[in-house]
Amino acid sequence: MVSKATKRVLIIAYLAMYVLVYLAFKAAGVMLVIFVSLLFAVAKSKYDRALIAMIAGTVTFFIIFFEFVVTPEAHADPDVMPDAYAYQVFVNGLIGNPTDNYTNLRSLLLVTGMMIIIQICVQGGLFQIFSFSLIKLTKGNAYALLVAFCFIAMFITAVFNDILTVILLVPLTIEVCWILDINPKIYVLLEAIMVKVGATMFSISSVSDIMISGSFSVSFSEFFLNIGVYSLITFGVTIFFLLGTYSGKLQSATKGIDVLLEYKIGSFIPDRKLLAKCIVVLGCVLTLFALNISFLPADVVTISGAAVLLFWSNVDMKELMNKVDFKLIMYLFGIFVVTGGMQATGLINDIVGLVTLINIKNPLAIVIFALLISAGLSAFIDNIPITRVLIPIIASLIPEGTTTSAIRFAVIAMMVFGVNVGDNLTPFGDTLITYNVAEQNNLHMKPKDFFEIAFKTTLFQYATLIVIFSLQIDPALGLIFLLSYVIGAIIIIRVFKAKMPFSFKKLILAFFKALKRRKKPIQVD
Repeated sequence: MVSKATKRVLIIAYLAMYVLVYLAFKAAGVMLVIFVSLLFAVAKSKYDRALIAMIAGTVTFFIIFFEFVVTPEAHADPDVMPDAYAYQVFVNGLIGNPTDNYTNLRSLLLVTGMMIIIQICVQGGLFQIFSFSLIKLTKGNAYALLVAFCFIAMFITAVFNDILTVILLVPLTIEVCWILDINPKIYVLLEAIMVKVGATMFSISSVSDIMISGSFSVSFSEFFLNIGVYSLITFGVTIFFLLGTYSGKLQSATKGIDVLLEYKIGSFIPDRKLLAKCIVVLGCVLTLFALNISFLPADVVTISGAAVLLFWSNVDMKELMNKVDFKLIMYLFGIFVVTGGMQATGLINDIVGLVTLINIKNPLAIVIFALLISAGLSAFIDNIPITRVLIPIIASLIPEGTTTSAIRFAVIAMMVFGVNVGDNLTPFGDTLITYNVAEQNNLHMKPKDFFEIAFKTTLFQYATLIVIFSLQIDPALGLIFLLSYVIGAIIIIRVFKAKMPFSFKKLILAFFKALKRRKKPIQVD
């Protein structure tokens, strides 16, 4: 245990460090120290991340106030009083400004509305019904279980968010596997991988997607058509890869399937009327998202849907408020203030300037660089602060005059896949939630177990995306990448002796048999 005297010394040392950095590099240097300290503290997972973000936000406010009030030469607008200007900078960082279409505030409204809808749907039993219905269809087959668990993980994440999916699905998976007398570890690990793929499906699938789509003015339908479609492709090839490389670790049910099949779907519905209301409101919200009505943006639709469902469902408000993750809202508040301070002091502009010095001109190189920088940072650092800082950096990479071109969407897509799927490169960051939930349900896993599966799978997913985008941007080079991709897949199957649950020969024979049955003349008695 650290003594009180030691803590005081550490606090004084940190304050002295901030003063020295300020004297040497002014406010931008202090903001860099604050941001790095924030990332380090969140990565350690020793303290509540909402508390850390709020402390960092408070320190940022004082830095801004000192910079623009105590030192008048830093004040950029002579028509506004220095203290009012400092508060204006603080508010702009908190909720955004007309220039960026109030992205921060709209992100907060969207996240808050979705959290309320999600928690009411949980009370209605929507997730339990969907999950058990799919699992019962597998009837204990190992390969079918893998596909079912991965599909559930991706679908729930796509419609709601990755953190909720882990909290809901991991305990359910462990319970079902215990009933079927099979080891749940491999299925939980594969679900954790597919959750991050699902987080790239829609503009509402993760907080990072909400921030990215808002900053780049990408609508719900545009996001799905230009990014979500590739999520479906990635899901398909990932299932193929997982079946080929980990089929030997899968177990079919030896017992317990009869018990599972006896369950009736109705037994998982705590309130049928509430479930019906949840389905109606959720269906309307998703429909309005897809219609992309100009005067009904996603944040307005979500917060309105949450208000309607709150009024219509008549749920216990006290119980609901206890379950809504307001810590996430506080965390976002802190992050927005810190990144707003970085913007106001010119730190983000300095970072953008350093990136532009690289002077990448080739469109395909820009796309790959966007993936590398976002995935590399996301692998070790929490997604939300990194996304907020990466947005202006990635925006600076997009060539001028490509407002609606495929290159612009390719760069944005790579950022989305980088910050979301990049979590699977290492057993740190958001993936730690999976371990915590598994431990709470008596399933003990090691980070090494996740790394051995997730790292290879993520590299395969990124290779797939690079091949797809290279074929679109530079077909000649894309064909070379495709050839290398196919050779690599053959090496994985042959050298590592990966076995598929089917063979292409059997698949072709089954296809021709089906054709023969259709061509067989019908005999009339």
